[in-house]
Amino acid sequence: MGRNPSHFSGCGRCPVENVTWRAVQRFINRLNKQKSSEGYRFRLPTEAEWEYAARAGISGNWYASDLDLIAWHGDNSESRTHPVGQKVPNGFGLFDMLGNVWELVQDRFDKYPSGAEVGPNGPESGHEVAVRGGSWSGPRWQSRLSNRIGVFRNWNAINMGFRLAATAQ
Repeated sequence: MGRNPSHFSGCGRCPVENVTWRAVQRFINRLNKQKSSEGYRFRLPTEAEWEYAARAGISGNWYASDLDLIAWHGDNSESRTHPVGQKVPNGFGLFDMLGNVWELVQDRFDKYPSGAEVGPNGPESGHEVAVRGGSWSGPRWQSRLSNRIGVFRNWNAINMGFRLAATAQ
């Protein structure tokens, strides 16, 4: 994109943060134009996909292990992001699904619907998008699997970033 917008840009393998949902969409469009010949399309995960990946087969709000082993949060982060991969991965081998930075997802933000859904795509309208996972700046209780907040598409913060999903073409 020409520049790194991250507040913590000298961190090395830290997540990119301080970006808006709209800026991430522009990045994805550019990435897909560059990488289209490699057989993958990139996008933000849906909220349901993010939660499935974060849960990695467990139920409940917390991982069974000590939160400090898997997440950077306000009590252990020294008020900054950290390079990805320093904590223990979840059951799918994914790092930092909780903590480090809130993660933008594709879906708009609204209350969860009542009852079970299969493959929900999120609400069809709304002014906010969902972010998941908690961050380095929040208290321990925010780093839980079911925690979610909504932000405007043009809002950015030094504790909010993104994780891409890839689908085969």
